[in-house]
Parts: sequence; C-alpha cells; structure tokens
Amino acid sequence: MAVAKPWSRPGGSEPAQAGTFSDDDLASYAGAHTGRERLRGGFEHYRTLLDDGRENRALLAQRKLSMPVLAIGSTHSGTATAQALAPHADHVQGAAAPTGHFVAEEDPDWFTKTLTSFLA
Repeated sequence: MAVAKPWSRPGGSEPAQAGTFSDDDLASYAGAHTGRERLRGGFEHYRTLLDDGRENRALLAQRKLSMPVLAIGSTHSGTATAQALAPHADHVQGAAAPTGHFVAEEDPDWFTKTLTSFLA
C-alpha cells in the first residue's frame, strides 16, 4: 500500500519531525482509518466539536476546574493552550515540547518526563 508522507504547512514547517514515523508506522495508521465505519468513528470527534464547546463553556461559566491541568503544546503552539485554560482552572501548568504536533511519538522521553513530573 502506498502511503502519503506527512504534509507541509505554510512556511514549510512539518507537522512531525523527520524520521518520527516509519513507512510501516504510516501504513499502520492508514490501515486503521481504512473503511467507512473506521472513518466515521475517526471523524466523530470533529463532528461534535461545536456541541462540545458549547457544553464546556456552559460548565465553565458555573465553576472553574479545581483539579491540576497539564497543557502540552509544541514548538508551533507554545503555551497557548495553557494560557487559554488559565481563566478556567485554578492550577494550570503549561509546557512546550521541542516537537511538532505528535509530541509523544516525536520525543517520548520528554513527554514521559513532563507527564511524570506533573503527576508526582
């Protein structure tokens, strides 16, 4: 099966660091999304985004999140997610991974260290 390589974003930045995913990895991901039902399931998250957003805003208008929140961004997004969550949570910790979009796959050591430190 021929599998397309990761795309480039405007400005040439890659969504993943080169070499993160092997041809076998990409073929596995493509296979997991092959077929009508698998695609439907994979896209369901996006179909419900607007409803989820409305429900989340309604809940956050009533009270802040009291549990600690870890918001991990990438070299592209930095700590933007942590900044967006800060008004809605009492304890937000932001971290910017030295990666593209696929943080855990691109730098599992950084991800594990950051998550373990947060959960300690």
